[in-house]
Amino acid sequence: MLSLLFVLVIDVGLPLALYYSIRTVLADVYALLISGIPPFLFVIIKFIYKRRVDALGCLVVVAYVVSAAISIATGDARATLLRDSGITATIALLFGLSLLPIRTPWFHVRPLTFLVGQQMYQEAPPFTWTDANGVYHEMDIMEWMWDVIGRPVRLFHRLLSGGWSFFLFAEFAIRVSMILATDLPVDRIYLYGTIITIVVVIFMTSCTIIGAIGLQRYVGRWVKENDYTDRLPEQTQTEDPSSIA
Repeated sequence: MLSLLFVLVIDVGLPLALYYSIRTVLADVYALLISGIPPFLFVIIKFIYKRRVDALGCLVVVAYVVSAAISIATGDARATLLRDSGITATIALLFGLSLLPIRTPWFHVRPLTFLVGQQMYQEAPPFTWTDANGVYHEMDIMEWMWDVIGRPVRLFHRLLSGGWSFFLFAEFAIRVSMILATDLPVDRIYLYGTIITIVVVIFMTSCTIIGAIGLQRYVGRWVKENDYTDRLPEQTQTEDPSSIA
């Protein structure tokens, strides 16, 4: 919950506060550009701190730089608003494409939420357990979730990625409609778009938390039923050959 609040402050709260503070002394186009600085800086700082390329973060940086150049050249505030819509549509498309059932001998596509989870647990220790035959197993925790826990995990991530794709596309459509098909002033479009973003993020995050709690209970039952580490004498445990690097 704290991470959600932090993201909302950086991506929503600060930009909104900056925009409404600056628009009284600067043109809308410059107020919008300055309001986009906090998320832009957050992506850069996260990259420097973690020393890892974030594809979505790179998308935010590129979109910001390109839209800044276009907006300054044209002086059109609505072009700046389209930047956010373009990022939203691209992320929605990535979520949708990650659901395609593509599998090859070299790789297979997995839901984007699962890939995000892999990044989060990249440095986590492997999951270990001993089966009923006394064979010791060791796997990457996310691979264990996907391959061993199986269907509930896959369904969870597919539904979650599908939900993000649907609602982000809906947000994109509403934003673009307000920009291109209405005479709403820029400040109103920006405010309404921000409200929509908050609603989508809170709703999908709530769904994620509820689903994760149910999944955690299922995983707990699986471990209780299938992990014999504490129920077998230590000398009877043997290592699974497939776990040996």
